[in-house]
Amino acid sequence: MPLGITAGKTEQAEQVRQAEPLERTEREAPAAGTAVPELPLLTNDVAGLATWQPARREWLVRLLVLLLGVAFFLPNLGAFGLWDPWETHYGEVTRNMIETYDWVSPWWGFKEQIGTERINGDWFFSKPIYTFWAEATFVKLFGLSEFSIRLPIALLAIAAVFAVYLTFERMLGRKAAFLAALVVATSPQFFFIARQAQTDMPFVATMVIALCAYMLAVFGPREPLTDRQFWWRVALGVGVILASTVPQFLIIATDLSTEVSGDLPFAQRAWLTFKGNGIWHVLVYAAITAVVLVAVLRPIVRRWRAREGSGPAFDDAFKDRQVRRFYMLAFYVFMAHSTLAKGLLGFLLPGFIVGVHLFLTRPGLALRLLLFFVFPPVTWPVLRSNPKYEEARRFEPILGFTLLLVVALPWYLAMFAKFGMAYYTRFFIHDHFNRLEAGVHQIDTGTFEHFVKWLGYGLFPWVVFVPFVLVQVVRLRLGDRRPVAQLRLFLFLWAFLAYALFTLAATKFHHYIFPALPPLAILVGWFLWDSLKDRGRWLKVATLIAVALHLAYFMDFQAEPQALRNLMTYKYDRPLPEYLPIDADARVSATATETWEESTFFEDTTALMRAILTLPALRYEIFLKVVAGLGLVGLALFFFVRTRGPGVIVIGSAATLLLLWSLNYYLPALTPHWSQKYLFEAYYDDCTRLRNDEVIEEAYTPLVSRVGLGFLAEATGARGKRVCKEDVISWLLTWRGETFYSYNEIQPINTEATQFEAYLRERNRGLPFYIFMERGKANTLQSKLNTYTKTLQSKKVPQFADIDSWVVETIHDENDYFILGKATPIRKKAPQTVGGGG
Repeated sequence: MPLGITAGKTEQAEQVRQAEPLERTEREAPAAGTAVPELPLLTNDVAGLATWQPARREWLVRLLVLLLGVAFFLPNLGAFGLWDPWETHYGEVTRNMIETYDWVSPWWGFKEQIGTERINGDWFFSKPIYTFWAEATFVKLFGLSEFSIRLPIALLAIAAVFAVYLTFERMLGRKAAFLAALVVATSPQFFFIARQAQTDMPFVATMVIALCAYMLAVFGPREPLTDRQFWWRVALGVGVILASTVPQFLIIATDLSTEVSGDLPFAQRAWLTFKGNGIWHVLVYAAITAVVLVAVLRPIVRRWRAREGSGPAFDDAFKDRQVRRFYMLAFYVFMAHSTLAKGLLGFLLPGFIVGVHLFLTRPGLALRLLLFFVFPPVTWPVLRSNPKYEEARRFEPILGFTLLLVVALPWYLAMFAKFGMAYYTRFFIHDHFNRLEAGVHQIDTGTFEHFVKWLGYGLFPWVVFVPFVLVQVVRLRLGDRRPVAQLRLFLFLWAFLAYALFTLAATKFHHYIFPALPPLAILVGWFLWDSLKDRGRWLKVATLIAVALHLAYFMDFQAEPQALRNLMTYKYDRPLPEYLPIDADARVSATATETWEESTFFEDTTALMRAILTLPALRYEIFLKVVAGLGLVGLALFFFVRTRGPGVIVIGSAATLLLLWSLNYYLPALTPHWSQKYLFEAYYDDCTRLRNDEVIEEAYTPLVSRVGLGFLAEATGARGKRVCKEDVISWLLTWRGETFYSYNEIQPINTEATQFEAYLRERNRGLPFYIFMERGKANTLQSKLNTYTKTLQSKKVPQFADIDSWVVETIHDENDYFILGKATPIRKKAPQTVGGGG
């Protein structure tokens, strides 16, 4: 229901009230001399607030939104290999956690030294723990597989879309909320990142949930609740706090442990024991959490005990205040989740958005809250007692900030306790400040216009409506305090500030603009709902501009078939592979004789996926024209008021088809060249497999198998650790997938001069071995093998004395960039004895 509209007692009255006032609310300013509307969070006149109640059978619509999320993001989730470099990079950190049982201290890379080169692996300090904990949870549940690694990312995407629907259902109405959720879900950058196991969806999805909770607390209408419904809200709020704290407390108590020498002085030994023992950490955190819960529940319990007779225990004003309080606390909790997912930006970005909005609309309130966060010991007592700070107290800065700390800090403090300044230098200096100021792993360059391209690709086909949204924003006035105007301003500031921050950052990747996409998508969905009733002529002119934009993007996609793929990986300069698995009878590469029908990729792919990939109608050049054509039809219908609704449906259908095609055809078709899974499947098929010891078997056994539900693990493609008798090395490259798919058994040769001879002498000892390398390097490697063999023979290394030469043959030839080779020594023939014996 639109903001500012009170729900009627009957469904018919409610529909009448929903039908017309939104446009009037948007366009009319308060008359002179009338009271200025107050934000729902700050008003004391609860009876005068807009009220919202679920429409008839609303639970069915919510279920539909959830099912659509499932249908969009879960099918074929594990049907293709993890993509290099990000998915396999982070996936390997998760896999190591499972194998080592250490969920506090992330590690990546080979753990032994080869030659005089430094150890390839190290503690993984560059990303926080949230993504790895989420992935490890599902790996422990279902087993190690692509499905388990990607599942938490997809679930977070579904949760973000559902949060958008639930939030705007209350403030704009069911249809507007559905459009907003649909635009978010079907925006290419959103659904590609929903299929990618890396840190961006955990960061942005939790931030979306946090800001949705904030908007419900600040802008949301009042929801009439029975006492029973109110208690359910309370239970949910407490459950969110406990679910956000207890699991990580258990992990830290179990996995943070440091031995302390008994020779140290008592005071130093006591401090080091406290610092290095997770149990002591958790006792402090648990005590703080208990105090917070008591403070949260205290007014509710007191009111309950003070009830009189058998009537309702809580009046409407009290319920509304407490529900908004829980929404505000959820804002802090999910900011803490975002901080565990991305680092400082997890709370700085949403906090900055909220702060700027308050500063522009209520500067005095913003200043009071800023003073609290800058000088909490001084301002806390004032906030708690001074009536002038009542508005600031509504934002729950004391309890909220405490919750933010108790949810976000424990793992960071555990890392500081264990690693000290080494962790600070890498994570905060290198991966935060240097990325913003100096540039790290710089790929893209540009200024304000740079991310326009990526937002355009990331919002297609909805991007054509962004200029319409900007027109609406220009019409806003800072002094307009109507909740509906404040809500639109807040969404615009969210998008603008996120865009500006990452534009100013020295380091630029396409996905850095992702935090700006959800609010823009929501504004587009809101505009589409408004447009159904807008009879202004400007929309007809604007639609013609939208058609031109649509055609421009279509031609851009036609000219660059990898524009969509570039939303999934930053290696933009890789040419599109010529040999794709879209024809079962075609060769897998220019140098191979086998066809895709005979390939490792098809062998490891489901029959359904093979059928999808070989369907001619789904080929890029054909399907893209279908999407573009549907978009044009939708825009043509959008031109006229009476057909605008069907036009939106057609455009939504085009966006939905693009989502389904991208995740279930486009990405899998490129996967043989962007994932090393199939190369290593060929390795395990060809090598001599070894048995794992009991500890390793135990680590990789999923929980569902322990309780007799092993078929679930099989359905997800779960697999235990596989180790071969023959070595496998990576030759002069580090591309991440080789580490994950070899279970960190691959031996990296990063520097030939300092490592290769040492590897042959100390590790290989003249035995056959496998090589992961770039295309075109097999002959060079074979020549170097022969040269180093002669050197080792001159040094009298016995294992190489009878080697005449080496042969390097290709084992896997399906990847456009890498091959798997096998090096086999050719032994010298023993001299034959002439004549017989006795």
